[in-house]
Amino acid sequence: MLLFALASAAFFVAKGQNPIVFTQDGMEFTVTSENTAGLSDVGVLEANIPETVTYEGKQYTVTSILEDAFNYNDSTTKVVMPNTITEIAYAGMYGAEAVEEIVVSENLRTLGDFAFAYCDSLKTISLPEGLDHVPGSSFASCMSLKSVNLPSTIKTIGSGAFYGCDALTEFTFPAACDSTGNNVFQTCEGLQKVVLNPAIRVLGEGVFCECPKLAEVNLGDASNLQSLPTYLFLETALSGEITIPQSVESFGNAVFGKTQVSAFKLAEGNDKLVIINEAVYSADKVLLYAFPPKSTTTELKVEDGCRGISGGAFNGCDIQKVTLPETMRAFDEYAFSESQLAEINFPSSLVYMGVQALSATQLTNVVLPENLTYISEGMLAGCKKLTSVTIPSTVTDIEMYAFNTCSALKEVHCLATEPPVLNYYEGYDHPFYGISSEAVLSVPKGCANAYENDYDWSDSFSSIVDNEVAVFVPTSFNPADGAELEQLEKVLVTFPEAVTIKETHPEVQLIKGDELTGELIEPDSYWLATDEGNNTVGIVGQDYDLFNQTFDLEPGQAYCFVIPAGTFSNASGALNQKIVLHFTGKSDGTGICDLITDNCVLLTYGDRMELQLGSLTGCDVRLYDSTGRLLRTVADASGIVSLDTPAEGLLFVQVSYEGTSYTFKTVK
Repeated sequence: MLLFALASAAFFVAKGQNPIVFTQDGMEFTVTSENTAGLSDVGVLEANIPETVTYEGKQYTVTSILEDAFNYNDSTTKVVMPNTITEIAYAGMYGAEAVEEIVVSENLRTLGDFAFAYCDSLKTISLPEGLDHVPGSSFASCMSLKSVNLPSTIKTIGSGAFYGCDALTEFTFPAACDSTGNNVFQTCEGLQKVVLNPAIRVLGEGVFCECPKLAEVNLGDASNLQSLPTYLFLETALSGEITIPQSVESFGNAVFGKTQVSAFKLAEGNDKLVIINEAVYSADKVLLYAFPPKSTTTELKVEDGCRGISGGAFNGCDIQKVTLPETMRAFDEYAFSESQLAEINFPSSLVYMGVQALSATQLTNVVLPENLTYISEGMLAGCKKLTSVTIPSTVTDIEMYAFNTCSALKEVHCLATEPPVLNYYEGYDHPFYGISSEAVLSVPKGCANAYENDYDWSDSFSSIVDNEVAVFVPTSFNPADGAELEQLEKVLVTFPEAVTIKETHPEVQLIKGDELTGELIEPDSYWLATDEGNNTVGIVGQDYDLFNQTFDLEPGQAYCFVIPAGTFSNASGALNQKIVLHFTGKSDGTGICDLITDNCVLLTYGDRMELQLGSLTGCDVRLYDSTGRLLRTVADASGIVSLDTPAEGLLFVQVSYEGTSYTFKTVK
């Protein structure tokens, strides 16, 4: 409605007339159409808005309160609307700090965002039947608001609608309300009780987040709720056993994080979830969603076959020991943050840990998994008992705050021969800011100078020392890293000196796509390491008859070939680090560059990369680094696509077009 009113005003301007603004009884009105006006400013203690106003002999019906009509108003204490008003525009009564009472028009049908926000003195309000939407932030920071009477016709409640309404103690969802936006009641410090309804299908993220007194909510009343969204009850006073409705299919992150919930129970008929040893999993047990924060169980063995732990699944939990299966691939942000976790294993299958995944835990000695490629922002920040950490050779980047304020951290063992990149802006967000002033960094034999010459590393440690163990580094590969192949049979690895095979059947991985999320391709029997002579070893897959197996590579498809650390050694016992090779299926003549000759190209200009797609449209474009880490995604791309990235080295650009993938590779 406000857009219509503004359009009407623009109509008058287009006719060569300025908007008509006039004052009557201490209130300012603006003409919004031939026969209507809206309240645009108020200068009286009690605003009894008239049904009609007259200007130069012409009468106008007052149908709206216009944008910012009460902004910066600290004197008006009461507002009475006539029933002619159908709309309160965006921020119409925003900032009416002194208003204690509002009599709302019975015909109000449209509210704008922030309509009543920051009405600091408003204690109660009733909205009329016929209104179907409470818009975003409509009552945000109405700190004195104790009660809200919503009509039965309300269907949706917008994001942040009652954000920061500290005096609100109870809320009942209208019978017809079936969905909300995000953070509707976040930080409502006095909210104690909420009554849900069967109509609710969708609740937004963080609807009740940080309501510290909220203790009474019966989830069973929302019998058609589809999922429990991220941060729904984070930092509330919920306690005891929580029954998950039959309709719920999934959990978001940290749904019950830092609550007093002691147990979960599934309503009869819920076949989308399963509870095993108190933990909530997806029905196939692939994803662990949540664990009760105040469970009396302090140790958990995660189910075999589980591949991921949802963000915040153990946030604020009293859990002390977790055993992960060999199938575990990743856990998301805040997975164990602020828990009592003191002991956990990291299987080699684990390749990703999200932002603050282990922050503020009770861990003391951490050996990170050998297939981790980077350390996320704040991953172990605030771990006050952490004294030692080992960073695998596969880590190429360490994000800001990674070990921030780990004040007891005195030993850091970094196994990479080249210093990983430390990403930060200021000193306080440095990955190692606030660690012990006595911290010592140990690195592979012969690599100390490289770390000492890197200021970002040398400035954080009292000393940098060579480890006794050196790293056995290969000199070449056949096929070479980045090669285009129609088939892959044997991979040859050549070292600078005599090589010993430590693992005859190494846990090699051939992955179609990127290393983290790609499809694993396995040989029929196993991978075999062979001595090829001349300081060279081979890796080959064996079929059922123990003959060498050949793998056909799809044209244009990217592949990763991963040889684990410790597979080979030299005479002094030095072991190889993890080796990741990247191959691309050789084009069969229908690749993108052949289809659009001289029209679809990848261009590099210093730090910039530009993909020109020519006449191709609706492409999905992905940019990977040499570890297979996804750096950038552009969906539904056409024309020219900018692929700027700080990453350097071998990069891959994958273009998916009409069901077929094509790959460019470049060095930056």
